[in-house]
Amino acid sequence: MADAPPGSLPGLGAVARFGDRAPLPGGWRGWLAGALGRPDLATWPAAHVALASLRAQQSEPEADGPVSHWIATPVHLLAGPGQIWLEHAGLLRLTLPQQQALAADFQGLFADGGRVLRALPGGSFLLTAPGLAALEVAEPARLAGGDVSTAVPRAAQYRALRRLNTEIEMWLHAQPAAHVRQGSAGPDVNALWLWGAAPQAAGVTAAPAPATGARAVEVFGHEAVADALAALAGRSVRELPVRPADLPGDSSGASNVLLLALADELRAPGPADLAAALARVDRDFVAPAVDLVRRGDIRTLTVMSMDDAAILRRPGLLKFWRRARRVPVGSA
Repeated sequence: MADAPPGSLPGLGAVARFGDRAPLPGGWRGWLAGALGRPDLATWPAAHVALASLRAQQSEPEADGPVSHWIATPVHLLAGPGQIWLEHAGLLRLTLPQQQALAADFQGLFADGGRVLRALPGGSFLLTAPGLAALEVAEPARLAGGDVSTAVPRAAQYRALRRLNTEIEMWLHAQPAAHVRQGSAGPDVNALWLWGAAPQAAGVTAAPAPATGARAVEVFGHEAVADALAALAGRSVRELPVRPADLPGDSSGASNVLLLALADELRAPGPADLAAALARVDRDFVAPAVDLVRRGDIRTLTVMSMDDAAILRRPGLLKFWRRARRVPVGSA
């Protein structure tokens, strides 16, 4: 993992230098569940949260026999000698019409096995797979930028999952480009990465309403599990703003949570390397937010990665004795 030298990312550099580090034991989604007033969901498997949200919107019969549910993230994998590579830009986001077309075609081909593919917010899917054990597989965002050939173990209990992965890859290979291509000239979806598995489970026991004492939180930017958490807390997710200054200020009493994906920035106009994408995030979001903290327009800025957070408050900006730190480019 490369590091960005101090000064090249002024916003993230200020957060790294003057902010206070804090671990996120349940990851950023666990933190979001607590912030939304649903700490009971913080340890649920990702697919269980998505399933619960769907069931809260529309009832469905319980399946007969064992069944598992998976988050199915569209990805573009690169095959090489002895390797299967997942680049950061290989984390793809389908449009709703593409999701609907793929889900309908999947149903026609895999219906005999009882498998169902349903669209989720943020361009991914929920896969229901009868007879398939719920197994541990890492989230693709944690693996991006590396070889994923051994991410799904070759142990005997994973054999059925590996076979299903191969069947899905063959099915996607036969799809029209309009169903699987990211943009007009982007990469095709050539696999669905199955992760966040949950066994058959009843829906949530509580009505989708914010818990007593929950803080006011506004979530911006769609992601499958984040949207589900918000829905189960009686909230909605809004589109990302053009700039942080467009967000409600502290006077609104709400905390604003922006979900930013480097993969999206890698598909934006301009240089497509990871450092350039991170620089755009810094320029458009982080550095302006640091300026808002500096002026006193907002009290706190928290920047989170998967399992860690850096919290910047205005008094922290006065700690000039802290040395500048290099920012890990692959950590956001």
